[in-house]
Amino acid sequence: MGLLAIVLASACDRAGPHGAAAAGPARRVVSLSPAISATLVALGHADRVAGRTPWCGGLPQVPVVGTSMDVDLERMVAIDPDLIVIQRTSRGTLPELERVARVRGWRIETLPCDSLQDLSGLGNRLQTLCGPGPEGASLAARWQAVLRPPAAFKPQERVAFLLPGPGVRAFGQGSYLVDLWKVWGGRCWPEAQGWPEVQIEDLVVARPDRVIVVGGQPSPELNRMLESDQVQVESLADPRLLQPGPDFLVAAEAWRASMERQP
Repeated sequence: MGLLAIVLASACDRAGPHGAAAAGPARRVVSLSPAISATLVALGHADRVAGRTPWCGGLPQVPVVGTSMDVDLERMVAIDPDLIVIQRTSRGTLPELERVARVRGWRIETLPCDSLQDLSGLGNRLQTLCGPGPEGASLAARWQAVLRPPAAFKPQERVAFLLPGPGVRAFGQGSYLVDLWKVWGGRCWPEAQGWPEVQIEDLVVARPDRVIVVGGQPSPELNRMLESDQVQVESLADPRLLQPGPDFLVAAEAWRASMERQP
């Protein structure tokens, strides 16, 4: 008998009425997303996290159950969660996990973590599933504060935000960093959605007022080509700006504070 068949058989043996737990706040949550796990911790719901991925920080005593694409089903059955939360991707949910969840009565929720609206609303979504967290009001207030435009903001500037690395990939429309810049009143390049690949030549032609490399340093080639065309290149080196969830919020607070200090 294969592993999945064994797990399904075990699930059938133990299956009971606990699928009805979805009607109330979740008490045993498996989080298959570092951003979701961090948000649960920030809400004060760390005690409800019963399983996590290897990359979820701040939960050293919680067992690792794998990732959204590679789940230890035997360990999941042993944990017996009443809620599994997964960060939404184009790949969807692992079919084997869905099969066991149907038999077992587990609730699966997939939550997007791409746009600023996704991130700022993640705490509310999780509180709907798990009940109010003791730090929920504080987390919501911090999001409200960071969304206010800094006094020193220059909305006339058009900025290109780039990811670090050997290739050139930009933050496009609908990504959380560009969304924040636009909420503050700024303009961005390119107009493409998501995280499109761009050429340095495209930047030279577009001539944004500034190019900002997020989470790292600009490559020598990027510096050389853009500075020769008098395009300003800067760095926002805080790697937390690349991590959706509370880490991004902390980095955005520091970024906004630094802009407030500018003359």
